[in-house]
Amino acid sequence: MPAIQNTKQDTPFWPDHVSQWRDSGLSQAAYCRQHGLCQNGFSYYKRKYSNGLLPDKGEPSGFVRVQVIPQPQYHEPLTLHFANGARLTGIAENNMEMIKQLAMALS
Repeated sequence: MPAIQNTKQDTPFWPDHVSQWRDSGLSQAAYCRQHGLCQNGFSYYKRKYSNGLLPDKGEPSGFVRVQVIPQPQYHEPLTLHFANGARLTGIAENNMEMIKQLAMALS
């Protein structure tokens, strides 16, 4: 029997065969012979769908979908006091570039 070829990867052809093979109890070679499938193609899709793209007999995978919410950037205020009681406060990693520029301008 000639091997069946399916070039449309968006159809359920291979996922259905992989699932049916799992339920059949047959060896991969026997299943491919029985259904006229190319064994190399079957092996490729079996690996592809065993990597989580095809659910295993309805069993939950243990993964859940989460949404990552970015943390708002907190910018500490910067205070400068000069001459009579020189004081510089609020130096933080997020404003270090501005501090460098101020230091260069004041020197």
